[in-house]
Amino acid sequence: MADKDTEKRKEKTLLGKFWAGLIAPARIVGYVALAVFIFLRIVEPPIINDVRNAGFDFLHQQYPREYKPLPVRIIDIDEKSLDEIGQWPWPRTVVAKLIDQFAAYGVAVTGFDIVFAEPDTYSPGNIAKHNKDLSQEVRDELARLPDNEKVMAKAMQKHPVVLGEASVRALRDAEGLTLGEDEKPPAFIGADPRPFLKRFPYLVENLPELAQFAAGKGVFIIEPGRDNIIRQVPLVMLVGDKMRLALSTEILRIASGGKSYVTRANEAGMESIVVGRNKIVTDRNGLMWPYFTKQVPERYVSASDVMSGKADPRLLRGHLAILGTSASGLEDLRAIPMGYSVPGVEIHAQIIENILTGETLTRPFYMKLVELIVIFIVGVIIIWLAPIFAAFLSVVLFVILAGG
Repeated sequence: MADKDTEKRKEKTLLGKFWAGLIAPARIVGYVALAVFIFLRIVEPPIINDVRNAGFDFLHQQYPREYKPLPVRIIDIDEKSLDEIGQWPWPRTVVAKLIDQFAAYGVAVTGFDIVFAEPDTYSPGNIAKHNKDLSQEVRDELARLPDNEKVMAKAMQKHPVVLGEASVRALRDAEGLTLGEDEKPPAFIGADPRPFLKRFPYLVENLPELAQFAAGKGVFIIEPGRDNIIRQVPLVMLVGDKMRLALSTEILRIASGGKSYVTRANEAGMESIVVGRNKIVTDRNGLMWPYFTKQVPERYVSASDVMSGKADPRLLRGHLAILGTSASGLEDLRAIPMGYSVPGVEIHAQIIENILTGETLTRPFYMKLVELIVIFIVGVIIIWLAPIFAAFLSVVLFVILAGG
């Protein structure tokens, strides 16, 4: 019996010596692994961002923003509207009647998630020009009627409208396009933010006869990640060398009286933008992380109901309205972190809701440094404690610390 106890003690001693001999090499391997982790965090290869985005999406789906009734409404060119009014694009005279209805309902400001870049083919002059079978008398009569753009422009003079403009990145897509114009040059607090902002070379602008009567013009740009999911949206950007607001922030600027906006930046990049009384925290590039709710029908009003006067006035009076489309045939659906796609116009509406409620997702510019420090500290803890514990406990420790 004593011999067996002696043998066991010898085995434990040998095992202890063997394990102790592995501690130093294991720690060397640990330091190498830690250096690799830190290097990967600094370089940020696409796979690291993919993992981070997957975690962000999971948390977004588990803890979505709670929808609260706000004075923000989407005027939806839905399937019902297309059935009742006709296929898109509608004649500008129809759009003019819709604008008149917004004024009658008491809508505060209307934004268009649409760009009117081409002349209306339904204008009387264009009908006369392209229908040679019409008699000369009919063509002359049509030519004397005002173009549809003039009818729409007249309606825009009675109601504040923010026209949307589309940004273009590739020069091959920019033939005939312009650099746009500053709506209101911003005031700077701190550093000049322009070196940090996303830059677009050209804009798809609205026809001049419409643009001159717009209360404002906002750029609608929604750039997905490499997995085609929208997680960040620029609130302010550069077109050429001119600063421009996004459609959402331009609507808020006009609703706040049309005054200039203010940017705050430091040597590391943008910190925030102030529009009216709303301070909006951004990342260093002027981007915002929208905090989405689940889809709710209360956010939408059918354009056909507005046109016919059937819409509930309580849903529109004093509200900010954005005209866009959910019709599948018009192909304006965008994937978001919630795990499904929404009409692009809803992203603009939810951004405005985020700003009004102050429920925005933020990631301070110094977070990368914080993460590197945390990785280093956690790595050193694991390197020094793991050899002390049994293999199972070491794995548990790694999972808890790395997961945290």
